[in-house]
Amino acid sequence: MEEILYQYNPWWEEAIFNETIIPRERYLGRLIKYLDNKQIISLTGLRRVGKTTLMKLIIKELIRKGTSSKYILYISLDDYLFHQNSIIEIINEYRKLHKLKIEEKIYLFLDEVTYKDNFHIQLKNIYDSQNTKIFIASSSASMLRDKKASLTGRSITLEIKPLDLEEYLFFKGITLKKRDKQLYKSYFLDYIKDGGMPENVLSPNREYLMNLVDDIIQKDITAFHGLKNHQILRDYFLLLMERSGKQLSINKIAKILSISPDTSKRYLSYFESTYLIHLLPRWGKTNQKLLSAKWYQISFYGRQRSRELF
Repeated sequence: MEEILYQYNPWWEEAIFNETIIPRERYLGRLIKYLDNKQIISLTGLRRVGKTTLMKLIIKELIRKGTSSKYILYISLDDYLFHQNSIIEIINEYRKLHKLKIEEKIYLFLDEVTYKDNFHIQLKNIYDSQNTKIFIASSSASMLRDKKASLTGRSITLEIKPLDLEEYLFFKGITLKKRDKQLYKSYFLDYIKDGGMPENVLSPNREYLMNLVDDIIQKDITAFHGLKNHQILRDYFLLLMERSGKQLSINKIAKILSISPDTSKRYLSYFESTYLIHLLPRWGKTNQKLLSAKWYQISFYGRQRSRELF
């Protein structure tokens, strides 16, 4: 295990950081403030939205402020080489490797934490018995959900969202002065077309978005929930994209795809939990909200772009 741990943590041997990373200050500032408290920080959000990058930036900040690199561990728990090890076993091996006592504070960055069974209980045990500051990340809200409330009072969840317009312009290197206010509309239309995925904003690529959606449907929905028909989920997502910004009928989609309304409702919840869509309640009086169907919007690229994906 020693070799793989060193591969994930090159800062143990030398200062290696990608200086070209564009920081997202709106999240980075908040996360750095959380370093001073004990609670576990859970980062969630769409795949490729920047959760891992934020973890690496926090590690860089810790080292910059004088924290010895040996007290910082980053691992991605979807790595096959960690398949047979529990989180606790990995942490114990890490402490042995650097001869770190239990009372010595360590910073743990656990990416894709939901790949480990009973990770909530393991994190609770580590939190209660060791001197740690823990950051975890997952691309699925449903997988990260603590059904047994093991971490109640011990964690804070922060959703990392796609770039907003201000961040989009920053990533593009565009600065607008007050006298150029009339240009915002043109750039907003570009933003709607490109979407807010950081990598795609820097290098727009239709294939990248297609592969991203396929990865989410295949790995985070089909494989995780043990579904057999991958194509029907792709077809479902196509229907959702066509209805972006319109009132959604779960029963109508069920009829089109020849599935039951209950199955249709369940599939919709899968897309929402992986952040591919956001469901919006109807705006109006309270009784109208409660009785009406929900509206939704595609979360990470605009309607014009979404129609081109498949």
